[in-house]
Amino acid sequence: MFRIRDDGVYVRMLQLNDVKVQQHLEGYIKKEYIREKEIDAVKVHKCYLPGDIVRAKFLSFGDGRRVYLSTAGEDLGVMYAKSATSGKLMLPYSWSEMICLKSGVKEERKVAKPNI
Repeated sequence: MFRIRDDGVYVRMLQLNDVKVQQHLEGYIKKEYIREKEIDAVKVHKCYLPGDIVRAKFLSFGDGRRVYLSTAGEDLGVMYAKSATSGKLMLPYSWSEMICLKSGVKEERKVAKPNI
């Protein structure tokens, strides 16, 4: 995650399926593809912050510079994040919150359901 706008987020893709991306590949998640429900209520800046590690699914090729992605689904969204206050690792706490392992502070995100 590297740039957030009101209508979506730009991401740098690190991996495609199980293959590491060798060159810079940019993706874009439109606001309407962040959640399955309550699409009109989505506030992009409350779902993602720069530096978040996100699991998304491929939707389509874009304009040659980027691909379009979606995080609409229980298993898609933020997997790991850094706390905005402490900069420490955060892990999923609920479907809409991450928790800082050091401070216990919770922050809002669009969280991916952990694979257990």
